[in-house]
Amino acid sequence: MIDKKKLERRFSRNAKTYDDYAVVQKQMSRKLISNIVVKNPKKILEIGCGTGFLTELIAKEYPDAQILALDLAPGMIDVARDRLSSINTNGRINFKCADAESAFPEDSYDLIISNATFQWFNHPDETTTLILNNLSENGQCLFSTFGERTFFELGEAFKMASSELNLEEDAQASQNFHKGDEWTSRLKQAKSQLQIEAAISVSDELLPEYFEDCMAFFQSVKKIGANNASASRSRTTPKFMQTVTEIYEREFRTDEGVCATYHALYLSLDKSGL
Repeated sequence: MIDKKKLERRFSRNAKTYDDYAVVQKQMSRKLISNIVVKNPKKILEIGCGTGFLTELIAKEYPDAQILALDLAPGMIDVARDRLSSINTNGRINFKCADAESAFPEDSYDLIISNATFQWFNHPDETTTLILNNLSENGQCLFSTFGERTFFELGEAFKMASSELNLEEDAQASQNFHKGDEWTSRLKQAKSQLQIEAAISVSDELLPEYFEDCMAFFQSVKKIGANNASASRSRTTPKFMQTVTEIYEREFRTDEGVCATYHALYLSLDKSGL
């Protein structure tokens, strides 16, 4: 289970510097925008707006749409409001500090969009069904999240360190990310339960990022709040992390620097073409 209070504190604390480190998340936002197929959405819900990077792209792409942007971290909402204040939106954008899992703003939305947020759901089956139940007759739900190969290098370094130090159990490098077919199955189940007709699509890509050294990678993960927020995460000792760092530097350094790979998943449920 994800500790939502811990998540809220991390994202609020790092909100002002988040964009300096969120290179991959920005790439994913741009990809999401290119995957929108619903025509001229009038009412849009964004789940997990963060600093408002995607919110700004949406506002410029659909200048007549009403946008409700949610985030559970008040610090993120503050930064997003500041970002959008420089754009003349004529009151079209409203921000709300809320967790979509516990305080979903039920309404009828032509587009429900979310970038790199669904991995934080504690109840993905129920929440996915709730989200789809609030799509308009011709609406689209479009989201990105992280797949199971995210930070696979770090996972390998953790396993190798556990073996080298003769630990009985492998320490967990990060939370467990769901596979693309798990999300597809979840969308199909919700579609069947709600008895709606819609096309489902999924795609993925590996997005490597390069850092000067292993510590710079760890710092980046911390600054975007993506470090393990599981309430039951395993504790690690300084000796263990030193071993992990040495292995990571040895095994995953390239000519471009130390490599850390994000596995981006893009999923869509589209009612507009049926």
